[in-house]
Amino acid sequence: MSSGIHIKDSVTGPGTIISAMETIVVAANDSELNDEMLAAAKPAFDTLKERLAVTDMQAIVISMLIDSDCTLSTGRMANYLGLRNIRMLTYVAEIEELVERRIVSKVSGSFENGYKISPKALAAYMRDKEYVHVVNKNISAGEMIDTAMDIMGSFKSEEITLKQMQQDIEELVESNKNIVLGKKAAKVGTDEKILFFFCLGKYVNEGDCNIVDHDYRDLYAERMFGGFQSSIINRSNALFTQGLLGDGEGGGISSRDCITVSEEIREYINRELNICWDSNNENYRKGLLIHEDIVAKELFYNGEDSISIKRLATMLKEENFKEIQQRMRENGMRNGFACLFYGAPGTGKTETVLQLARSTGRDIMQVNIAGIRSKWVGESEKNIRGIFNRYRACCEKSEKKPILLFNEADAVIGKRLTNVERSVDKMENSLQNIILEEIEKLDGILIATTNLTSNMDTAFERRFIYKVEFHKPDVETKKLIWQSMISELADNDAAILASEFDLSGGQIENVKRKQVVDNILYGTAPTLDALRAYCTQEGMGTKGNNYSRIGF
Repeated sequence: MSSGIHIKDSVTGPGTIISAMETIVVAANDSELNDEMLAAAKPAFDTLKERLAVTDMQAIVISMLIDSDCTLSTGRMANYLGLRNIRMLTYVAEIEELVERRIVSKVSGSFENGYKISPKALAAYMRDKEYVHVVNKNISAGEMIDTAMDIMGSFKSEEITLKQMQQDIEELVESNKNIVLGKKAAKVGTDEKILFFFCLGKYVNEGDCNIVDHDYRDLYAERMFGGFQSSIINRSNALFTQGLLGDGEGGGISSRDCITVSEEIREYINRELNICWDSNNENYRKGLLIHEDIVAKELFYNGEDSISIKRLATMLKEENFKEIQQRMRENGMRNGFACLFYGAPGTGKTETVLQLARSTGRDIMQVNIAGIRSKWVGESEKNIRGIFNRYRACCEKSEKKPILLFNEADAVIGKRLTNVERSVDKMENSLQNIILEEIEKLDGILIATTNLTSNMDTAFERRFIYKVEFHKPDVETKKLIWQSMISELADNDAAILASEFDLSGGQIENVKRKQVVDNILYGTAPTLDALRAYCTQEGMGTKGNNYSRIGF
């Protein structure tokens, strides 16, 4: 009997959707869509016609998109099929029908426009199922809000078109007029429905009562946004006359520019979803990593690193933290704790933050650095201020101040640019200035992690009061990590692996994962030779670290 991984033929065997697509994509290459190709692949075409209700050309397009696993323009499709571009344009109507059915989505790129396969359609085909766009019916208020936000998210990520987003929102409302939100939303137009659910999502997920046009303008066609926004500013829009939206709380923003869901709708949402941002309840924790949910994990550090971590853990204990902050205030000093964890990848920086949070009873608000940036002028700056505003709100409502985690913060703490001309460079500098300003007035705990410090702006170095370097583990520490990861590993074997291979804790954990896979597939226990082989693979390119030492 042969060994190895065997893939069941229930999904890829004869007569399946995937096997038919494979046959078609091979036959269609440079075929010029001649009759011989169509005849030779007829059984495969017939399978997809019957299973997916598509034309021959639609079957070819779907097959090409799945096989390429990327966006294809009509020109690239024509090149693959051996056709003139102009002939391929005669099939656009058939491709657009796939777009309408949500099997394929249109993509607008910097250099060319094209099409890609829908992730949901691909998932269905991999299960040997037809994909049919389904509207959520008879769902709860919370599910309706989540669904609407998912629809808008799909539009922003260009998985669906503006028209499709509008259709999906209309279908969602039409299918759920049995609940209050559906009844209310049915009384206003499509554009109003989109803004209503956007405001609902911001309120439910973030408690945001200060929503301005920069928050939602990318959900509308630019050519019509001005008129729509005017009706919002002068409060003549049906969203206000029907009592769905009201004035925001301001927060320094002009009241006419600031909107939120109305008090009536808020009361309904608070009651229906058992939340209430207007009072001191637990909903502010939504989106935070709750310390009780963090799995305890034993970490090992070199001697000097261990001392630094233990010192920080002691300072973050609530009784010590409060006293230190009080003393700092009395002496007219900044009382925020801004810490930098730096060192080679896999040395435990992020996991240390998690374990500090768990042991000190502090939740974590983790910042997605990539999610801060926006194509809209001024939006990125608003995003970063919003992060710190939300963190302050969480601090006010928390029994213990949570940890604000900027993980992999290299992109926002690098040296600021000089003599900038491009708007994107100006935005980067503006972001960094805002972060520096916010750290200055921080009344809580910020921890940033980075693999690089050589390019760090000196202004950031001054703002981080504590700086902890995470070194590659020494031989004795590596031995402890090996024994903690693989309990059945003999003491002598652990010592051999620790001395022979310069691996980080994260790399040793990767070796452990490979050993677990071997055990599942083949039932084999870890041998020293097998572990050595995995260590050799894992250690490719590791030659110690070259990170600038900046001290605790």
